[in-house]
Amino acid sequence: MQKIALKYGVWMFLSLVLLFIVVHLLGLSQNMQLRVLNGFIHLAFLHLSIKAYRKANPESVNNYISGVAIGTYMTMIAVVLFAIAMIAYLNIDTEFFNALKSNFPYPDSFTPVTASIGIIVEGLAVSVIGAYIVTRLIDGFLEEKRK
Repeated sequence: MQKIALKYGVWMFLSLVLLFIVVHLLGLSQNMQLRVLNGFIHLAFLHLSIKAYRKANPESVNNYISGVAIGTYMTMIAVVLFAIAMIAYLNIDTEFFNALKSNFPYPDSFTPVTASIGIIVEGLAVSVIGAYIVTRLIDGFLEEKRK
């Protein structure tokens, strides 16, 4: 489980960083609606990691807890790394940080660390819900394939 989570977690992290760089270079990084692209990346890597886990451990099919566990484990690797990268970036690019801070409802409590905590919380929420749904879809497909 650890190898699969680490492999896909690092790939997800790199994908999120690449997406951030591209969106930032295009001047769109303050558009919060583009976070949906993070969701697509997240769901894709949930699918890849759960599918790889099911392939390596066929006895785990229909055990949704194991699917949610691998998805959550993989996600926490990715989002913690991404949160650390964002702390570093927001401390370096103060102009960007101040632009974000000015749009935040409670600007006095907005820091690079609190922004990154938000990234982790959002990633965890998407992970638990998304991993459950993806696990059920993959398990259903594998069951149909066995018949």
